[in-house]
Amino acid sequence: MNINDVENVRQFLLKNSTQLLKNYPGLLGITFNTKQTNGLDTGEPALCFSVTEKKPLAALSSCEIIPSYMQINSDFYKTDVTVGFKASRMQCINPLNPFVHPLSANYAKTRPLKGGVSCITVGSSDATLGMLCVDKLDGTIVGLTNNHVGNITPLVLPDDTSFGNNGFHKIMTQPATNLYNPFGESYLSDDMIKNYVGKTKRSVAESLTGTNTVDGSIFSLSSYSLIDSSSVNIVGFDVPGPYKWATTEELNSLNVPGHVNYGSPCFRSGRTLGAFGYPGNNYTCKLSVYSSVYATSIIAYDEFDESSTQLNYSLPPGPIFVTVGGYDTTNFADLIYFNSNSTTVDAITGGDSGSILFALLSSTMPAASAWKVIGLNFAGGRRPDGMGVGLACRIDNVVDQLNIASWTGAMPVNYTPKDKFIAASNNKINVKTLSLSLCGQKFLNHGSAIFDPNYRQPGMWTKTGYVSASYDINVYN
Repeated sequence: MNINDVENVRQFLLKNSTQLLKNYPGLLGITFNTKQTNGLDTGEPALCFSVTEKKPLAALSSCEIIPSYMQINSDFYKTDVTVGFKASRMQCINPLNPFVHPLSANYAKTRPLKGGVSCITVGSSDATLGMLCVDKLDGTIVGLTNNHVGNITPLVLPDDTSFGNNGFHKIMTQPATNLYNPFGESYLSDDMIKNYVGKTKRSVAESLTGTNTVDGSIFSLSSYSLIDSSSVNIVGFDVPGPYKWATTEELNSLNVPGHVNYGSPCFRSGRTLGAFGYPGNNYTCKLSVYSSVYATSIIAYDEFDESSTQLNYSLPPGPIFVTVGGYDTTNFADLIYFNSNSTTVDAITGGDSGSILFALLSSTMPAASAWKVIGLNFAGGRRPDGMGVGLACRIDNVVDQLNIASWTGAMPVNYTPKDKFIAASNNKINVKTLSLSLCGQKFLNHGSAIFDPNYRQPGMWTKTGYVSASYDINVYN
């Protein structure tokens, strides 16, 4: 197996994985790795199909039989069948004590902002601000997280296009409200505004029928007073920023046995499990890359109240979005599959969505080794052997689809906040206009409404069902 093989299979799975997942009942995922025979690694490159249950050939129907070889362009690759795991976006949980150091650092209110801390859109549960980066469209500093974190549920365009728009804003707080985070303020109270850090700016919308590669979103900052040059760092990571982002070739090399980057150690820092991944810090828990071309169906246990159902929201200007609620599934390909080194340690769990995955490239060559960003974490599960598994969107896809770049820590000089207006909780906002008059000038669609779920009705926005709203009127020179 070489990097050309990886790219060959990668492009094949991008085009065909969704149909393959539909064609074979019980198929959980597909990756490119080495073939296992009687528990031994043969070293032979193979398309590996993970299933819910491995059955004798005689017990399979014709539609369940996976061929022993598959042709991709002019190359033939063996196949392998193993028992796999169901991948999901796990609901936010509190398995550990958030008041105990070092985990408390991921839960707590953090100013200046840093990556790895509690952050989510109001109305959801709790998740993670991955890191600060640059929006290449306007040069501003933005927060990076998941689509299902920056929006109450993942945005999906009804015409099945692949990109969200800027007209659907959601308030972001750091930390989350006290419904899910003891360091947060009361939900829907005026005190909640104390932790307001910005609003959802752009998201990669998911396809319900096609193949997705990114669960990603960026949010604008309400003020640059929230950050300074130290904001390039990640909570609990012994390696200071700024961080370089891995190239496509480097990501593909993670999949090549014998390559210096194969099986690279990983690190991640998230709201729920905190910061770990030796040698990224001194804790002994280890993570490593298993594959960088994994395809699977993701069960949508999102970072929101599971009582949420499918809703249609319309907020002009822009298209109508359909949010994915409940337990729908969406197909993803081109993912990084990483795992823990223990049956007692999760690689990722609910609330860690949006965290960044780092890998120590050239780890066996200390003079040349370097930690680089390789992915944006969004889902996971457990293998049948008990090992914790995490799934991350490759950073090259995240960069392309969100149009972002790494941030050096240099503070921009072209951002001038002009006015901020907070509508108190006894005000009602007309959602049809979301307009505001300041100094005799009327501003349209510059606001983000915080709504009371008691007023929400499926399939529509209510005209006066909002208890408060925040307006940021900013000028970019």
